[in-house]
Amino acid sequence: MKYLIRNFLVIYFLVINAQNSYAQSEFQVKPYLHLGKKASTKSIQLLWHAAVSNDVWLAEYKNNGEADWSKSEDLTSSTIAVPNIPAFSVFSTAFNSLKPGSSFQYRVSKNGNVVFNSEGKSLKSPDQPYRVAISGD
Repeated sequence: MKYLIRNFLVIYFLVINAQNSYAQSEFQVKPYLHLGKKASTKSIQLLWHAAVSNDVWLAEYKNNGEADWSKSEDLTSSTIAVPNIPAFSVFSTAFNSLKPGSSFQYRVSKNGNVVFNSEGKSLKSPDQPYRVAISGD
């Protein structure tokens, strides 16, 4: 019985590590949300870093309560090449049809396979209530 439990734990941790290394290998920097140059209550930018390749990337999003995913707008990439580190691409796209102050889900696909998903919250509009915390010395 002792060996059975030990073998199960070894296999379990091998599987978990294999899954984590697969997810890590897709990105050099995982996707993150950014207000962007034109902050708006209905839009937000998504950025991520990945190795330079010919892969086809796609970002999609949906507001809470919606069934259908919407494709992001204006997916662009820039290749960054500096001495002493391998070149990489920075991908940027925008979600432009968000509901102000509400949660939304988003996902990133590589060659047709979803490799990342998460959720975020859009900025509130000026007429929506909000809280502010101020701290100082």
